[in-house]
Amino acid sequence: MIPFVVTMFLLAVLAISTGRLIRVRRRLREQKEAGLRCVRCGYDVGHQDVPRCPECGAAIGFRKTFAELGVEEGEVLEHKRRREVKSGTDKLRDSNKGNCDARIHRA
Repeated sequence: MIPFVVTMFLLAVLAISTGRLIRVRRRLREQKEAGLRCVRCGYDVGHQDVPRCPECGAAIGFRKTFAELGVEEGEVLEHKRRREVKSGTDKLRDSNKGNCDARIHRA
């Protein structure tokens, strides 16, 4: 009797877990296919150079415009440019790091 109850319990847990996994994967796939949407108006903003919705002017990820947030668009673009440059120098430093380590070990 006890092995039957344990087996049924484990099967129920497996069924529930599988159902949840399928729902989560479906939701993630739908979100990926939908792309990045404006939280204010729902416009597809996935391929914008400026992190601003061209439809309503809201900053991406916010329900407010840059003016309402107290930030100018130029500041945002400058910050984005600096992050890209910093990201590029980090990659360059990481790629050179391997070369430096190799030279140290050869000596």
